[in-house]
Amino acid sequence: MKKLIVIIALILSFAAVSYANPYTLKSGLYYSEQWGLYIANVIEKDGELSNVIIDRIANGKSSKELHDNYGIKRVSTLGKDWWEQVAHYERWVVEHGLEALETDDKGHAINPDLLSGATINVAELSEAVKNAFDGKTEGGGYVLKSGTSYNDEWGLYVANVIFRDGEIVKILLDYITKDGVNAKEKYDDYGMRAASPIHKEWWEQTAYYEDWLLKNGIDAVRYDDTGKAINVDLVSGATMLIDDMTRAVRDALTPKITTLIYSDHEPLGNMRTRFLNDVFFPEVEKQSRGRVKIIPHWNSEISTGYDALTTVQSARDAQIAVVVPEYSMKELPLHQLFKSFPTGYSGQEQVNFFRRVYDAVPELLRELDSQNIHPVIIATGYPAAFFSVKPINDLRGIKGQKWRSASFWHKDFLANAGAIPVTIAWGQKVFDALNDGTLDGLIVNIDSGYDLNAHKAAPNILVSKRLWLGHEYIIAMNKDVWDKLPDEDKQAVERAAESSYEVLGGIMDESFAHQVKVLRADGANVRMLGDDEVAFWENMTDYRSIQEKYVNEYENAREVLEKLRQMMKR
Repeated sequence: MKKLIVIIALILSFAAVSYANPYTLKSGLYYSEQWGLYIANVIEKDGELSNVIIDRIANGKSSKELHDNYGIKRVSTLGKDWWEQVAHYERWVVEHGLEALETDDKGHAINPDLLSGATINVAELSEAVKNAFDGKTEGGGYVLKSGTSYNDEWGLYVANVIFRDGEIVKILLDYITKDGVNAKEKYDDYGMRAASPIHKEWWEQTAYYEDWLLKNGIDAVRYDDTGKAINVDLVSGATMLIDDMTRAVRDALTPKITTLIYSDHEPLGNMRTRFLNDVFFPEVEKQSRGRVKIIPHWNSEISTGYDALTTVQSARDAQIAVVVPEYSMKELPLHQLFKSFPTGYSGQEQVNFFRRVYDAVPELLRELDSQNIHPVIIATGYPAAFFSVKPINDLRGIKGQKWRSASFWHKDFLANAGAIPVTIAWGQKVFDALNDGTLDGLIVNIDSGYDLNAHKAAPNILVSKRLWLGHEYIIAMNKDVWDKLPDEDKQAVERAAESSYEVLGGIMDESFAHQVKVLRADGANVRMLGDDEVAFWENMTDYRSIQEKYVNEYENAREVLEKLRQMMKR
């Protein structure tokens, strides 16, 4: 019976503080070597900007909590101290938006209605607010963690916990009353001093509690069922309710878990999907210490390869997806240039090549940015292979024959080599055409040929690691989702990519060797082309003339091509 009473009490206790929270919080910081650390909280209520809260830490002290002791009231042309001018700025941003702000070269406002209440430097305040919108919570060696607790009777409590070198150096607490007023900025007008047994206003008691928490830690806090502290040394300076503030601090200190849905058009089982599932995704979770979890969906469960870009752009069904540039030619014309080369790198060299390219060719990143996607890691596939129905001694043998390729580049390569390019939708129709002799061969990545059982009808295979397919798989995150990730989570994803890249080349080489072995064991006649034969194919394609026609049609294409040509040189 006692156990039941305890359970009921816990349920009632939870129900008493659990409300539908209409608020969302975004936080950011900005560090100024001259003025210190700015903390900004941007609060939306029911999707609309409702409050902006800004404070600054200098010499370990809160500028707002200094109140009229900050010292600029006596020299201000407005007769207002720092906290009053900041409060005016906060209200102005809520009303007009940050984009409406105009400042001079000293950071002072030009907008008359803002200048009438704030003559201080507002440029740095604005940097903090902008960083809050962007989710930038690190700077100047500091890390910010923020949390909230909502109480339908009192309002939204906000906690900012500031770290340096892994240690908490400052805690700032505030709350937005149910009437939408910032409690700390009410200061002596809050009305608690007269009723307080220790004759201190709300902001004074809150400042005391912040310092007490910094000294004693959140786990030392004790309060009764009314929400008031029972720690003797805490009660001596804070007799008001502390339960919601404590919950806000705990929320700030609790790791936030971000779950991201991943969409892939291929089934789990090939080299690339296994690499993502077994290496990259677990590494993201490891590097983020469990804060970021990626839930994969394979085999077009969410979207096909042709729909992937649209899917990740909306972020409704998936926030990450594999985007294949070849399937989005209109949206990603510059990325098509990778496939315009008939030969190139493989294994770790290929991994390193793509990494160098994205560092050296900003036009490619801008193209992805224009589609509202951010590349988190670039995966690649197997080299190309020639699957021939008839025995084929060398690549001159394709002349006059009908060969299939999905790539418009490779169709032109085939035509320049004397073959007859054929278009057939990928799938059973390709196998049937090979099997009945209406198609003489196809050029495709070696694993796709195997998956189709093309070697059963076209068992004569010529392949080389240098037969570059240029088939790039961009593991792309919705850019808005990426931008809103905390800095520490972005860095965790980047570290995960870094460590995954280190093993990707070896996995590719091992998988390629295994694929060739499996094909041979399955009865295929697989021959590795020599370097001179690969060079012969490169010359047969006359690929440079094909490239020249393409770059004349797209802005920045020639500049990108020239950079790729230089980087493709061995």
